[in-house]
This record gives sequence, C-alpha cells and structure tokens, in this order.
Amino acid sequence: MSKLSVVLVNHRGWRDTIECVGSLRKLDYAPLEIIVVENGSPDDSWERLRALEGVRLLRLDRNLGFAGGCNVGMRAARDGGSEFVWLLNNDTLVESHAASALVDLARRRPDAHFFGCLICFASDPRSLWFGGGDFDWTTGTPGHVGFMQPVTAFSSPQPSATRWISGCSLLLRTSSLDSLGFMDEDLFLYAEDLDWQLRAGRDHPVAWIVGDCLVHHKVGRSTGSTNGRMGRLFMSRNSLKLARRYAGPRLPMWLGRWALEFLIKPTLKGELGLARAGLAGLMTQRTAGADIVARFTGRAGA
Repeated sequence: MSKLSVVLVNHRGWRDTIECVGSLRKLDYAPLEIIVVENGSPDDSWERLRALEGVRLLRLDRNLGFAGGCNVGMRAARDGGSEFVWLLNNDTLVESHAASALVDLARRRPDAHFFGCLICFASDPRSLWFGGGDFDWTTGTPGHVGFMQPVTAFSSPQPSATRWISGCSLLLRTSSLDSLGFMDEDLFLYAEDLDWQLRAGRDHPVAWIVGDCLVHHKVGRSTGSTNGRMGRLFMSRNSLKLARRYAGPRLPMWLGRWALEFLIKPTLKGELGLARAGLAGLMTQRTAGADIVARFTGRAGA
C-alpha cells in the first residue's frame, strides 16, 4: 500500500494529542507516518510530546493557527514521499479501520480531492457531529449534515457525495496540493477547510464521505467553542473574507446573513459580548490571526 501521513496540530493540548496518537497506533494501515506539529504552545507541550516514540515531531516557534500548522505538516508529508495525507484534529479518537476505509474510498474516486467519514461526539458516540457538509450559495451559509442526529440514521455501506469535508478529519492525495495549493493561513482559525474546498467554484466542490463512523470528536477541546468570544470573532471575520471572495452578485445576501447571525441575533438575546465579538470580526479584517489571538489573550503567540 502507498504511504499515508496523519497530521495532528497541537496547541496547548498535549493530553489529547497523546491520546489521539494512542488510537492511531491501532490502525490497520501500513506504511503509516504520524506527524505532530507542535504549534507554538506556551506550556510544556513540547517536553511532553517529545516522549512519544515513533512519531515525527515538528516544532514551530509561534502559533500559525490551524491552517498554518496543517500546511507545515502537509509539506512534510509530501516531501517525505507520502501519497496520502490525513488531517486529523488532535482531540479525536479513531477506529482501527479508519485509514484503510478512507484510502480505499480515495482510490475508488480518482476524480475527487477530499474524503471524509461520519464523525460522532466522543461524549456520545450515538450522536452525529458531522455527516457531510452543506453550503447555501445564496447566503453563504455552511452547515453540518445530520448534526445531533442518531449516527445509525446516516450510516451506510455506500459512500456518498457531499459539498465539503470538515478539517476535523480530512484525507487527500498529496498530489492534489499541486493544483489546490495549501490552506489560507490568513484565516488562521475556522472556515479554512471550507475556503480550501470552495476555490474551484460553485459547481465543482464535490467531496466523498464514508458512510461509517470512524472518528470520535471531543468537540471544542482543540480550538475552544465557536460560541465563545474568540470563536465568534474568527467566525465573523472569516465569514466576511469568504463573502468577498465568493459571493459575487449575491454579496448583499451574504452580508445580510452575516449581520443577522453575528450582530442582530446575539443582541436580541442580550448576548452583547458575542455581538461585540461579531463586530470585532469586521474591525479586524486586515489584522493577522496571531495578532488577534495575542491581543485577545494578552499572550504573544498564544
């Protein structure tokens, strides 16, 4: 079989990373390489992760965000001769046949770039977190198919086509990087996976998803909640960036959806902190992601 590299990005989450690596060691796929990108953590993550055996550990001196960390790992995988690379959140656990199932699907669909699987909540494996990606081009609204629905309702022996695949668990060929390029590091956090898959245009993005629950996700552990203030800031900021890139004549509809989601709804609910975070997304359009995080947390590179 062809070499597969699994890329994990760690930022202040060494406990989850070590647990994820433990589940990866049980995969039934070979040859397999595990790449852990230590993404400028201000804690003792580097020292903790150095104890891992059989892992390729890359250290960054500053936080490049999820996109930047993944890009470093993907370049290392491609330069190391891997045919496939599997981006995986460090706060996940995988089934032993996950890699084989994803690579097999990719081989059966040589016309597609992106491949994924059903992802359930680690806290409740019966409940679905991601069963595929929706996208409404009229308003620029993304969505998770089957969110919070029973996994059994979406399980199938056959793969299915979907609009986009979550970067929580995303497999592609390293050769696809020549035509797609890498993730946009300016987005830093959130929507970088969606942006990557929308680049080819409205009619092209077709990804494939294995109809089996192969990944268990500890939602919110790796990046924090999207409903927190920093999460809302980046979701707001990056929604506007995607609107500039892809909305075209639908821009008023995209902006209306942005205003409703990030300003109007939280204000009506009395969640003024979240509304201010949404507004900050507008005000930080030209601010680098790392600078936003540093300003938000008071720690450079945090």
